[in-house]
Amino acid sequence: MVFFLTIAIAVIVNIYFISTSVENNQHYGRIINLSGRQRYLSQQNTSSVLLQSIGKPESQKLNQNLIIWNDIHNALQYGNPQYNIYKADKQHKDRFKTINPIQKHLLDIISQAQKKSIDQKLLDELLQYQHQYIVEMDKIVFSYQVDAEHALSEIQQKQIWAALFSGILLISEIIFLVIPFHKKLITAYRDLKNNKHTIQTQSDEIRTQLDQL
Repeated sequence: MVFFLTIAIAVIVNIYFISTSVENNQHYGRIINLSGRQRYLSQQNTSSVLLQSIGKPESQKLNQNLIIWNDIHNALQYGNPQYNIYKADKQHKDRFKTINPIQKHLLDIISQAQKKSIDQKLLDELLQYQHQYIVEMDKIVFSYQVDAEHALSEIQQKQIWAALFSGILLISEIIFLVIPFHKKLITAYRDLKNNKHTIQTQSDEIRTQLDQL
């Protein structure tokens, strides 16, 4: 009974580590994808402003992209069930300290571009902050990739230790429980066989004595 209970516990522990690993990978995957999407949306916003500067406005598309861009930016820091990501811890929030003012400047520039005519100075400023935003977002994406690899490595190490512990526990149970129990069974079988033989011998002797009478 204890032997099978140990196996069940080992299986449950392995399932826990596997499910945790899958969940962590999926969560980091969603964050990395959303961070990459932020990079793409920022480029789309800049392109829309550039098109507007040459008389080809994309106001509706730009407004939609700005809403999504801002929502994802907040979600990456504070979590959002819509995107199925958790609130970032302090270490992750600190990564946005540099990019937050850059995004704010980009939003201000785009807002100005929507309200007045776009001159070269505004375009130069837009491209400058856009470049800074891409650089900082790439750093964030890379840092999340490193975190994902580190988390996966930690879980794999825990799985190895859990497997080793389960193996040692099973071997110990085999040595100290299964083998002694098996020996007791063999001894009990031999005693039963000897008792049966003794009873059979005594029965034969009694039968012989009865025949002689």
